[in-house]
Amino acid sequence: MSSKLIKALIPLQFVLFFVCISKPSRSLKYHFYRDKCAGGKYEVESIVSREVKLLFEKDKSGSIAPGLLRLFFHDCFVRGCDASILLDSTPGNPAEKDASPNKPSLRESALDAVDYIKGRLEFLCPGVVSCADIIAFAARESVVLTGGPPYKVAGGRKDGIISKSAEAQLILPSPQSDLNTITAAFKNKGLTEHDMIALLGAHTIGQSHCNSFNNRLPPNPTDMDKSSVAVLQKLCSQGPNTLVNMDNDTPNKFDNNYYNYVLEHKALFSSDDALLTGRFSLPLVQKFKESPNIWFENFTIAMDNMGKLSDTDQSNRGEIRSNCRQVNSRH
Repeated sequence: MSSKLIKALIPLQFVLFFVCISKPSRSLKYHFYRDKCAGGKYEVESIVSREVKLLFEKDKSGSIAPGLLRLFFHDCFVRGCDASILLDSTPGNPAEKDASPNKPSLRESALDAVDYIKGRLEFLCPGVVSCADIIAFAARESVVLTGGPPYKVAGGRKDGIISKSAEAQLILPSPQSDLNTITAAFKNKGLTEHDMIALLGAHTIGQSHCNSFNNRLPPNPTDMDKSSVAVLQKLCSQGPNTLVNMDNDTPNKFDNNYYNYVLEHKALFSSDDALLTGRFSLPLVQKFKESPNIWFENFTIAMDNMGKLSDTDQSNRGEIRSNCRQVNSRH
């Protein structure tokens, strides 16, 4: 893969590959924080919900909701859901967030949102709520606030103490990936092809840089919808870093229009279009397009499965960070 393609990796491209299989965490529980914040005086999930909603309502760029979802996806696919993506680089150790797949594609608004929520919770009940759980709860709220389904999120994650740019650099394949590559990436994380196809529907919100899908625009051969090509060529003539909507019909609505885009060859990425090439994937895309309720149900199950991924590296012992951007001082 060329350095240009690596730098082209985009916001919401979350089909990730890692060299070791993650495992579901057995320590997670629903309603984990019940009675844990100031002796039950404060309800953690309600606080996260309220704060995300307030930030969402103030967000004029529309970046917070897809940004928080992207944080969750990128975090869970590297060492499991341990908030390693939030750690800042230190001398001699470039962190995940500074890998080219994440920088500058990670939204500062989403990172700042997690910091703000963490600060609120540290004030109310210090040392109780992990940054990893905040990401998971905030991702759920992002889905709900953009019109998606509510779903339960288990809590009890710990914050990892390891974050390596090189790992993030290696595990995120190009948007030009074929179906076999994408499917293998998810299976390597313990997720099924069914999970993958349901999760890819999150491409219904958010934006992408033009240089992440320019392989589908002329002069390259393309089977993309001609009217979409014309619109994208005009937009992308402004430069390779121009941001365009993943779903130009309902860009801020969490709906099943992604699957319609795939079937009509309007989806931006080759990896999205690749879903049309599989004997299993194509019928499922059609089913999710025909029934938003079926997709919602499958999406929430897949999010639950992904949210339970944990690291197999025993040296990455967990903690509850006081600051999401750095490990606690005892390390």
